[in-house]
Amino acid sequence: QFSVLLFLANLDSLYIAPFDEIFKLKTLMLFGVSQLLILIFSLLFLNEFFKAYEIRQLKIVIQSILYIALFDMLLTLVFSHNVVTKFLPIFIFIWLVLSEANRLVSRRDVAFNLIMVGWYVVLLVVLFEYMGFINFTGIIFPFLHIAFSLESIFLSIAISYKFKLLEKENQLQQTLLYQKARMANIGEMVSMIAHQWRQPLHYISFGLMNLKSGLQNNEKGLDILKKLHEQLKYMSNTIEDFRNFYNPSKAKITFSLYESSQCSAKIVKNALDIAEIVLQIDVKEDCTLYGNQNELEQVVLNLINNAKDAHIERKTVQPYIKIIIQKEMMTIQDNAGGIKDLMLR
Repeated sequence: QFSVLLFLANLDSLYIAPFDEIFKLKTLMLFGVSQLLILIFSLLFLNEFFKAYEIRQLKIVIQSILYIALFDMLLTLVFSHNVVTKFLPIFIFIWLVLSEANRLVSRRDVAFNLIMVGWYVVLLVVLFEYMGFINFTGIIFPFLHIAFSLESIFLSIAISYKFKLLEKENQLQQTLLYQKARMANIGEMVSMIAHQWRQPLHYISFGLMNLKSGLQNNEKGLDILKKLHEQLKYMSNTIEDFRNFYNPSKAKITFSLYESSQCSAKIVKNALDIAEIVLQIDVKEDCTLYGNQNELEQVVLNLINNAKDAHIERKTVQPYIKIIIQKEMMTIQDNAGGIKDLMLR
């Protein structure tokens, strides 16, 4: 904005009386320097603004033009007039950056559109001035001054909106970090519980083996011992399932969609049995995915728990939850009555 102010004051001093006496900036060298300052600071601004869109090619274009502008500034200070921008006006370089941004950026938000509109307003007026269209009409009006003022308004709104978006993104990142820390704490707690449970489970298993040797001819007793062994194995597997579920690891692996849904179902099996809710997993065609299995299992578990809570709250008759796997699509259904429109709003 300072560069624009310097440019307009110098422009008025050169071509409009009595500003030549008021501003006392009637020098072509200062006129060239102010243009180059507009270009340099505009490129720096656009480079910072477009960083959020992560377009490497655009950054290369901006940096290349910036080097040209700095080189031309050096030549201007040596020869007292522009060399490069004398033949290629600065609006050509700005237009090139904006056109590349328009071509490369696919995720456009309101801030991006405001920046583009603000700059294109200025470029359009500058182009008309440069081609002599405005002088040809004979209209005397400070179009360029108004265009730069409008651009300042658009840039201010765009920056404010961008700050708002960044604030929302930061809040989302904070929430995700909190959730990750919470999952890590739960995983650590489950690991401690598992460690404490292992020894008693081994001790009980050893005791059942001793009892088995004394019940060789007692079929009823052996059957009870067999069931007790199955329960111990189930408890041990359940502990391991919880440890794996709350593992905060982000390692990507290839896993089966069916096996992943099975792991989630195991976690809530007892809770569903107590509530007398039937969970069905219908595999029409299994699918293997490459990604974070743990995160998918957490999503499935949350959906099952939500359905379970809805069944309990509404006292559904013959409640069920059905997971349907067909190729690369997983569908989770229930007969709990759905979500009310009011809740969706």
